[in-house]
Amino acid sequence: YNDMLYLFPRNKLQIIEFDMWKKQYTAYSGFYEELNRKNGNNELLLWCSVKKDKWIYLFQKKGKMAVRYNLYNKQYEYIEIPREISSINYVVLKNNIIYLLSFEGNVYAWDGWDEKCDEIFVCKDKDNFFCRIAITEHKLFLLSTFTKQILIVDLQSRNVTEQKEY
Repeated sequence: YNDMLYLFPRNKLQIIEFDMWKKQYTAYSGFYEELNRKNGNNELLLWCSVKKDKWIYLFQKKGKMAVRYNLYNKQYEYIEIPREISSINYVVLKNNIIYLLSFEGNVYAWDGWDEKCDEIFVCKDKDNFFCRIAITEHKLFLLSTFTKQILIVDLQSRNVTEQKEY
C-alpha cells in the first residue's frame, strides 16, 4: 500500500512495515495483547487476515473481536465479529464481501462493518473438514481437508453440488 509492504506475522506480536524505496523496516506492537485480552485468549498469534480497500482485517482462531487496521493512517480499532461466527479458519474477499470459513465448516458472508452477516453454507457432516474456500461471481467452492471432495454452492440458490474428482 503506497509503496509500503505490510507484514502481519502469525506468531510475532507486531506489524512490520517495509518501505520499498528506503529499504527499511519498522515494527509496531501493542494491539495483539489487547486483542488477546478482549478475546480471552492466551494464544499470542494471528490466524488469518484479509485486505479490503485501505483496511486489513486481522482475525484470531477464536474470539468475538478482530482488528481493523487502516493502512492510510496506521490507526486500528477493535471490532466485533458477528455472533454467529464461533471460529475462523480462513477468509477471502470477493466483491467487497468478506467470506469466512469456520472450523466447523460453515461459511458466512460479512461486509466487515456491521454485525449482520449472511450464512452461506452450514456443514451438516461434522466428520468432513474444509480447509479452504474459493469464490467466483456465482459459486463458492469448499475444499475438503481429508478427501478429494469439493462442494460447490450456488451463491444465489444456495444449492449444493459435489465434485468428487479434481
